[in-house]
Amino acid sequence: MIVLLAACSGPEAEPAETAAPPEDTALPSPTCPEAGEAVVLGTLSDPQLGEVSGVVESLDNPGVLWVHNDSGDEPQLYALSTEGVLRSTWLLTGAQRGDWEDLALGADEDGSGLLYIGDIGDNAKARSSINIYRVPEPEVVTTEGIQGLAWDMMTLTYPDTPMNAETLLLDPQTDDLYIVTKDYGGATGIFRKAAPHAGGESAVLERVAELDFSAAPLAGGATTAGAISADGRYIVVRTYGTRAFIWLRSADMSIGEAFAGEPCEIILPSEQQGEAIGFSQDGRALWSISEGGGQPVHSVPLVWAEE
Repeated sequence: MIVLLAACSGPEAEPAETAAPPEDTALPSPTCPEAGEAVVLGTLSDPQLGEVSGVVESLDNPGVLWVHNDSGDEPQLYALSTEGVLRSTWLLTGAQRGDWEDLALGADEDGSGLLYIGDIGDNAKARSSINIYRVPEPEVVTTEGIQGLAWDMMTLTYPDTPMNAETLLLDPQTDDLYIVTKDYGGATGIFRKAAPHAGGESAVLERVAELDFSAAPLAGGATTAGAISADGRYIVVRTYGTRAFIWLRSADMSIGEAFAGEPCEIILPSEQQGEAIGFSQDGRALWSISEGGGQPVHSVPLVWAEE
């Protein structure tokens, strides 16, 4: 087992949250996209993949999706083809399974991919702390058996009381991490863990925004996953049904300020229990996968009226 640890740091140092996305993006300036017709690229063919709860498109391995299961599995990541075929299985040796709920993708100082695993589920709202695992993206080749991964871990606490959550976000402009709590009505909190991040670190989360999924336009759902586009301009959060919401982020906005804006509604394909969503690397499509055996891998194109 390789576990990377660094000195702990407290929550007192909180860098400014606002950062401008780059100007040289291929996407339109932030305006609401529409969802095009979803394409089924394949199905989850391996029986191990029965509770997929997080998905990101690889930064370092073209044509690869990273996923993990929810409960009832070892602390493992799975590298899939975009058609849903299992290419390799990776074990975080010595890690605790907890309640893994979502994946986010960042980059290290050299621009290589870093996977962030959100051990953030807490249905009973009884955990004294939650964990974020961080894993350098390995090179993926098709192989049998289970391979080991180096990892480190941060321990986070909420400022007031334990929360249940299934949505982990990483801002590609600041490297700040965000957790969107899961509530079936009333206040849904947005909490930030400011960068930089270090293995072994303990920090108290900061509440930066609040949503209300009991009132229009968000009424009728509970959050199950989310992602931020690679250019930092678009934030998506999905619910169990076919509804997802995209918040627009202009150059002068923090993530918290973006969540205060009016969301754009996106209709996803009907799925058994949709718990995974992520942007394609170019930001022009969403990956959507459900829990359950043999589920389809959906690619949902995003279309802008001005194009």
